[in-house]
Amino acid sequence: MSQAGVALRLHAIGHSPITDLIGERFRPIHDAQGDDFPRVTYQQISCLPDEGLHGDAGHETVRLQFNIYDNDSTRAHRISRLVRKRLLTAFGTLPIDNEPEPATIYVTGVSTAGGIRDAHTAAPADKSEQWLHGATFDLMVSYNPSE
Repeated sequence: MSQAGVALRLHAIGHSPITDLIGERFRPIHDAQGDDFPRVTYQQISCLPDEGLHGDAGHETVRLQFNIYDNDSTRAHRISRLVRKRLLTAFGTLPIDNEPEPATIYVTGVSTAGGIRDAHTAAPADKSEQWLHGATFDLMVSYNPSE
C-alpha cells in the first residue's frame, strides 16, 4: 500500500472528531470482516514518480480513493466531508507507522481530484434492514517517500 495512504490514515484517525465516529475502522483496500458502520477504506489508484535527467527525483504523486460506508446515506456523506477536510490539511513530515521513532514521509501537497460522489447502494444480504450506502472521493498527494 502507498506510504501516502498509510500517512493520511494515521493523520485522520489522530483527529478525535473522526475517531469518535469511526474509531479505527479506516483500512486499506477492504474493510475487515465484522466491521461495524460507519467505516472507511482507501486504495491507490495511480502513482507517478518524478524523474529528472539523473533518474528518480525522490518525489512522487499518488492518487488515492477513499470510500465511506454506512447504513445511513446522510451520515456517510457527512463523514466523507469531515475526512476529506482533515486530509486536505496533511502537510510536512508525517509518520507511516506507530513505532516510537516512526518512519516518515514528507508531504508537499494534497489536492482534490473531483468532488464527493455517491458510491453504490446495496440491499442487505442477511435479511437485516442494514442497507449499505457509500460516498467516495479522490485526492492527489505529492510527497517524498521514506527511504
